[in-house]
Amino acid sequence: MPNHNHIEIDPKKMEDAIRIFKFDLRQRVTGIWDENIPIIRHSVIECAGVLPAKLQNKTLLKILEKILKSLDLNIVSKHFHSFKPQGQSFLFILKESHLAVHSWPEKGYVHTDLVTCSKDEIALLKIAEIFSKTLEPVSTRIINFKY
Repeated sequence: MPNHNHIEIDPKKMEDAIRIFKFDLRQRVTGIWDENIPIIRHSVIECAGVLPAKLQNKTLLKILEKILKSLDLNIVSKHFHSFKPQGQSFLFILKESHLAVHSWPEKGYVHTDLVTCSKDEIALLKIAEIFSKTLEPVSTRIINFKY
């Protein structure tokens, strides 16, 4: 039976615990494209093996706020919905665009969509590091789209 109170990740295996996939779709856009239109960066961050206690309402909210602060993203407003019997969805409207988060505490899983349209690109390894430090998942997968 798995221990739900503590999950250890061997630092030597950390590379196996984080997977990053990058897709640059800008070259596939056809037709007229105004170079003044901002470049959209959409990162899907999935964390599996997160302790259920970290995925509870107020705890997860504080973790998400810490993640956004660590990424130098600015919260304009935030919205929250709790599902019965468990699970939460959060939406943060950011100065830079938005963050949507859906959690399944019973599965130890969090799905996050981070969309930014600022000229400064956030390094994917920085995103992975911050999510890994704050949520402490067994594995993290990031799928990044640029368009």
